[in-house]
Amino acid sequence: MSPKDMSFAKAFDELLPLEIKQMIFKWAASDNSSEIQIRLLHDNEGQLHAPAIDLLTKLKDQYSSKAYYQAVEYLTGSTFRWTFSSDTQPDRYLLRAFRNSVPMEVRQRIKHAYLPRVTVYGLINPATRSTSFEHLQTVNPSILMPYPDYFTRLGAKAASDYSSIVMKIKRDIAGGISLLPHILPSLEKLDLGLDIIDCCQTNPKDLAQYCPQDEILGLLGFGPLRGGLEALANLKDITSLDVRVYWGDFLHKEQLSGCDLITDNETQYRDHIIKALCLSLPAAKSIVGHPEDPPV
Repeated sequence: MSPKDMSFAKAFDELLPLEIKQMIFKWAASDNSSEIQIRLLHDNEGQLHAPAIDLLTKLKDQYSSKAYYQAVEYLTGSTFRWTFSSDTQPDRYLLRAFRNSVPMEVRQRIKHAYLPRVTVYGLINPATRSTSFEHLQTVNPSILMPYPDYFTRLGAKAASDYSSIVMKIKRDIAGGISLLPHILPSLEKLDLGLDIIDCCQTNPKDLAQYCPQDEILGLLGFGPLRGGLEALANLKDITSLDVRVYWGDFLHKEQLSGCDLITDNETQYRDHIIKALCLSLPAAKSIVGHPEDPPV
């Protein structure tokens, strides 16, 4: 058959070399980047903005199985990191939508994932991103609720106690991490973006106190990861898992005033959190912290 007599899909499948196909896959899935973005499009509808998933769906529906599996194998390889971003609610809802939209034949091949904004306070009110640490503790949720769909789903009402809302968000975050072994069973690298403010105890003066080894694990009770990381032990091969914590600045700590104790003891406190995570998941290959944005 002459190339001019072929359909576009057949010509794509039979005439293009694999290297050219992979270039096309990369442009379509990630705009020629090594970062595959998965975002939650609507707060309450579970819709995804995910060019990579759109590409795979189109290939599966309109092209040969050969082209589809070539794309799956390439985009889930070690070259790419799958980044799951949700600004208006914890990643549990995004991961659940991802599970419902993406077949296991794709999900079970993904090796590297990134949750760039694991936060409690950043979900309560965007205003907390540029206010003081003390305000994070005293903000009135009955006045400052910018995400009504999410708070309704939490069961939060105008008169809800601030602490109870925080605890419900923490449970949602832990639930998202607990989903990872089921959604991405072959995960080998997990990057987590945290802000030190989310991990602080209620009283910032406690940052200066030494934490004995048997109390380090209790530090997670004040951060967003409590009850979640241990669930990663259900991964297919936990001894191959590398966890990298990247200390972000999405709550704008550089704008904090009157909180020198946070800045003065930040390194020590980060070390305590990493030790707590290591105690939570001792079988992992490694758990380390980094001060800068993560490379792929």
